[in-house]
Amino acid sequence: MAVSSIACHQQSRGVWFRLAAPRDAVERVLRLVGVDALIPCYPSTGQALAA
Repeated sequence: MAVSSIACHQQSRGVWFRLAAPRDAVERVLRLVGVDALIPCYPSTGQALAA
């Protein structure tokens, strides 16, 4: 079973929001509506945190 996770981290300059391991259908919808340009998607939680 694939698990998606969302992480948010506050820093002195603001807040970043990243989507990790989204299901294909979720990522497809984000691309269709253009949200992928605002919320970066990464294949794993580790990659999202390292970015």
